[in-house]
Amino acid sequence: MVLLRVGEQFSVKLAASPSTGYAWHVLTSNESMRIRQGDPVFALNPNRPTSIGARGTETFTYRVVAGGETQLRFEYKRALESDKPPKRVAFDLLAN
Repeated sequence: MVLLRVGEQFSVKLAASPSTGYAWHVLTSNESMRIRQGDPVFALNPNRPTSIGARGTETFTYRVVAGGETQLRFEYKRALESDKPPKRVAFDLLAN
C-alpha cells in the first residue's frame, strides 16, 4: 500500500522498450482521486547504446486530487494485440 496525501505529486517508473511496439497502458478503478500530469515520458538507459529494442524507463506522473483508495494498474502490451500482456504491475494507493 502506497500512502499519499491530497495535493501530493507522485511518479511511477517502469522499464520499457517502445521501439519494439510495446507500451505501458494504464488501467485503474478510481480515476477521480488522481490526475495524470502530462503524457508519460520515456528516457533511454544512459548505459546502453541507442538501437532498436533499446531499453529505458517510462515515467507516469500524477497529482492526488481527492482522498480515497484505488489500485493503479499497468499492462505492457502492443496496442492492437488482444493476447494476455507479457507484463502487468499494480500499486494499491491510499490518499487522505
